[in-house]
Amino acid sequence: MKKEIPKNIEIFNHIILFVLIKLYDAFPSPIDLDSISIGFDARPDENDKDELWKSTEISGHTIDWLEQEGFMTVEAKPIMGRPYYSGVRLTLKGLTLLGYTPASALDEKNRETLITRAKAVVSKAVEQSATDVVGSLFLAALQYLPKVIG
Repeated sequence: MKKEIPKNIEIFNHIILFVLIKLYDAFPSPIDLDSISIGFDARPDENDKDELWKSTEISGHTIDWLEQEGFMTVEAKPIMGRPYYSGVRLTLKGLTLLGYTPASALDEKNRETLITRAKAVVSKAVEQSATDVVGSLFLAALQYLPKVIG
């Protein structure tokens, strides 16, 4: 029996994957992020109007959280109600998390990089949920990043 994921956590996870993919694909160049566009593009169910509102509402908070947790840097945050984050780039912690996972951390079927798994979920090419992939990301971070980056 699959555990029911609260809607806000499901949306949060989709936004995390969407942002990390954008940053990974642009690395090492910093990019600008529009939190409203990200909320719109990252929502799990494109036909749910309530989810659209919730997704655009929490996308900025999710971006702030990723920065506070050290997965990315932001040169300039939104000001005067504008939804733009400027100069956003993955940190070593974020890049390591997405580009490298020690084989010993994952079983045989999950030895691909976590960025590959994240992209498959966002493109809906696999049945795995965003929550499962985000859980794998942060589990790997808790277990292996302290050893990799000191």
